[in-house]
Amino acid sequence: MNQSPTDPVTAQYEQWSYPEPWPDLSVIPFQSPDNHYKDLREMYWAYWPTAPYREDLDILVAGCGTVAAACYAYVYRRAHVVGIDISASSLAHEEFLKKKHSLDNLTLHQLPLEEASFLGTDFDFIATHGVLHHLADPVAGL
Repeated sequence: MNQSPTDPVTAQYEQWSYPEPWPDLSVIPFQSPDNHYKDLREMYWAYWPTAPYREDLDILVAGCGTVAAACYAYVYRRAHVVGIDISASSLAHEEFLKKKHSLDNLTLHQLPLEEASFLGTDFDFIATHGVLHHLADPVAGL
């Protein structure tokens, strides 16, 4: 990762993990209308209108924070989920959730979005929540 430890965004998320870490994914209300982790399943036909339904997708969660990658891996057990974030403390909580819930379909990397191509993987679906506005060059992130 080429993010400097003095980078203000990195420093912010090292000091204040976001979102507030959930200690247990089984208590998250995934079926709530306000919960968007299920949207991939509900919007499948909008994304792939002619493809047969499948859940063994390759998912990138860019800027996964403390829970997002683990949530996708928990909801989509047949998917391969990769979570990237610049915050080591956020990734440490993701790792905690990975172990707690046996999320063998989850891989985590400390990596800025602009360097996602270094993963050398193509993804079927990319989720990025609250990341692009932090980038000096949002187009590079896209």
